[in-house]
Amino acid sequence: MRAYFKLAWRNLWRNRRRTLITISSICFAMFFGLMMKSMITGTYANLDNAMIKSSTGYLQIQNPKYWDDKNIDNSLDLNGSDIMEVVNSTPGIGTKVPKLDYFALASTGNITKGVAIIGTDASVEKEMSNMDTKVLQGQYFSGKAGAAMVPKNLAEYLELEVGDTFVLFGQGYHGVTAAGKFWAEGIIDLRIPMMNNTLIYIQLEDAQFLFGAEGRLTHLSIMIDDPNELYAIQEELTSKIDASNYRVMNWKEMNADYVQMASSKDVSSGIMIGILYLIVGFGIFGTLFMMTLERRREFSVMISIGMKRFKLSIVVFIESLLLGMVGGLAGIGLSLPLLAYLHKHPIPLSGDIATMYEAYGVEPEYHFAFAADFIINQFLVIFILCVVLSIVPIISVNRLNFVNALRGR
Repeated sequence: MRAYFKLAWRNLWRNRRRTLITISSICFAMFFGLMMKSMITGTYANLDNAMIKSSTGYLQIQNPKYWDDKNIDNSLDLNGSDIMEVVNSTPGIGTKVPKLDYFALASTGNITKGVAIIGTDASVEKEMSNMDTKVLQGQYFSGKAGAAMVPKNLAEYLELEVGDTFVLFGQGYHGVTAAGKFWAEGIIDLRIPMMNNTLIYIQLEDAQFLFGAEGRLTHLSIMIDDPNELYAIQEELTSKIDASNYRVMNWKEMNADYVQMASSKDVSSGIMIGILYLIVGFGIFGTLFMMTLERRREFSVMISIGMKRFKLSIVVFIESLLLGMVGGLAGIGLSLPLLAYLHKHPIPLSGDIATMYEAYGVEPEYHFAFAADFIINQFLVIFILCVVLSIVPIISVNRLNFVNALRGR
């Protein structure tokens, strides 16, 4: 077998121009495949991350009944609980945001509207959702009691300006009356229209007092360092807590509609990548086919001097493997520096597409992924294409009429 590889390698470099053209074709196929896959993967990951930060977090610890019945009576009692110790001792966990979410009526004068109240720990909320960067007027939570962050659309509807007061009224824990006066410390832009119309952020202690739920949370939102470790961290947390009192949910379970939409994005991106590979495949096919036609006389001479056709087929097959390997590795070498740069410096967008991204709270940028798994996968795809298309020269060798080929027919 070593002799076959040696012969195949020498055959390739007897005609350097032909070999370099073939390798270049495979190299650029690898390059463009990697760039497209990296951009699609990175951009979708950025969309996921923006959604996760602005809503659920990667994981949540809840009362087992809460997700099916989002009632404040199904909140968590952390008094005397070791939940925070468990979370802090679990590797891979980043920011942890305790929250108490519920509903109330917001009123200013004769104007009233139903709103969602997000009671959060202001000091860590900004680490999770970058809330402090979304302030349009006023300032982020300074720690003063009764302060609130009011989205711009809701502030306009309630005719609120920075410093104005409003009343929250509703029902609290175990049916107690929830009523309190708050003031707009900041007007924020959450960028997503539905959130700008309905959410009010207040400090966790104020929310617990308002709803008569001291020491209680509806959930603990958790960010993790590596999204690829999501299920491992969820499983570890689940094994450490009492399942009768607590439940650990991941963001995919809590955002089923978004995940379903994302699966359609995966299909569409798969179609785009498939079309690219189809074009790449035809490019490699054309190159191998022309290379085979050019070598008909060479093959004929080798058969006429006694080389068995199946041995020649093995040599030709190894040549295709070598071309695929060298071309694929050259494509990786060509694309890695650019991928590394684009991973650190995303491409900024402008115009209508940038406006669309910003409307959904996503940075208007094309992000590029930089991970070993998809790079290896792309190499394997190109390499397998070369292996499959090696059937072209193999068929040519086995069907070759060497007498006619020697005569130039």
